[in-house]
Amino acid sequence: MALRSGIRWCLSGTPIQNSLDDLGSLVAFLRVPLLDQRAQFQRYVTRRTLVRRSSQQPDYENLRVLLASICLRRNRTILPCSQFVDCPVKVAFSLEERQEYQELQRSWRERLDMAVSGHKTKVAHQIVLECLLRLRIYCKNGDYLRIKAASSLIEQEELGSLLQQTGDATCHYCKCDVLVFGNAEDGNSGVVTYCRNVVCGDCIETYRSHIGGGKACPLCKTRHDSPLAASLGADATNLGLESRVFPSKIRELCQDLERHRHESKSIVFSFWKKSLDIVGSLLDKECLPYMRVDGSISLHQRKRILAQFQAAEQGMVLLMTLGTGAVGLNNLSVANRIHILEPQWNPSIESQAIGRVLRLGQTKTVSVVRYIVKDTVEANVQNQQFKKMLLAIKGFGKGKLAQAHQQREILKVTTSSRRHRPPGKEG
Repeated sequence: MALRSGIRWCLSGTPIQNSLDDLGSLVAFLRVPLLDQRAQFQRYVTRRTLVRRSSQQPDYENLRVLLASICLRRNRTILPCSQFVDCPVKVAFSLEERQEYQELQRSWRERLDMAVSGHKTKVAHQIVLECLLRLRIYCKNGDYLRIKAASSLIEQEELGSLLQQTGDATCHYCKCDVLVFGNAEDGNSGVVTYCRNVVCGDCIETYRSHIGGGKACPLCKTRHDSPLAASLGADATNLGLESRVFPSKIRELCQDLERHRHESKSIVFSFWKKSLDIVGSLLDKECLPYMRVDGSISLHQRKRILAQFQAAEQGMVLLMTLGTGAVGLNNLSVANRIHILEPQWNPSIESQAIGRVLRLGQTKTVSVVRYIVKDTVEANVQNQQFKKMLLAIKGFGKGKLAQAHQQREILKVTTSSRRHRPPGKEG
């Protein structure tokens, strides 16, 4: 903020990610008169979009005027490339999975009740966040969670997901957003420190130099036995592959890959490497060919694997972590079928990954298959996504017909996610 300059620019594909606070930070950096003060931005922009009474309508006019005044925008609609078709898949738990999911809910509710009754507000908040994380992981990883329950260890990418839920997944030093967690040697990856701060790959050496020689942590001013929050060894990544039955969501994915293997190349995205481990295990069992790219693989290796994927025949599958798909790889247009295993709190992470496939040179219609387990926390995460997307649409004030169409599409998906048949009655 204190940099001296005559002209300031911000380059961003997602000026609004989680809330209008994201845009407020950019406006402050640009020093937009009046609105660069947080209180004024809240008064004239943020609060006007909030609805406090049932009779009140949100007012997006100031937001639209602001964005129209300071933004130069070029989206993919001006490019001569194909669009994508959303193909939501509503996955039904088996009876055993539903019982285990409900038991998981019950056990976390008991922990939350104990924290609330003891007036431990901060602890209760942390329990809620971790509960949401565990329920999300169960939706696709099944009884991997039961095996891991014997250990209280929370892995790096799980901690990263927790911080993304609260909008805190930004580097302590350079304030950049961190999308990938778990590989301290990768410049695109970040790590979570013992005191649960985030440091990006570019700043990790600075952090290590500050904490070396028994010095106190520069972030929390206390001493730690380990600079990182969790071990990243092989033991942590190999848990759970001896699952008795593959989770319903993973089996649904495998069936879709089998159905389209003669006409498509597919990319499977997930935030968690553990989920890709399970997918790979099932693909091995079903003799379906695949390649894999995640944050533990160097950029040179990623490019080599991508070249092999481009040269491969139809039916080849590429497994990729979402953060890796959003950075460092620009041309995935040889694929025409995208599978997103779980909804993300920040919808821009999904959009950036999808954008790697929707590029110049893409001649086929791209299908985006999103997997949502019925009657679970995933439906709530998806609803939060649509609220954030609606805010961005309103702010950029598209033509009335196009805007009305997008709002109808969002409403359609949002309401359909709430219409579930009772468990056990699926055909």
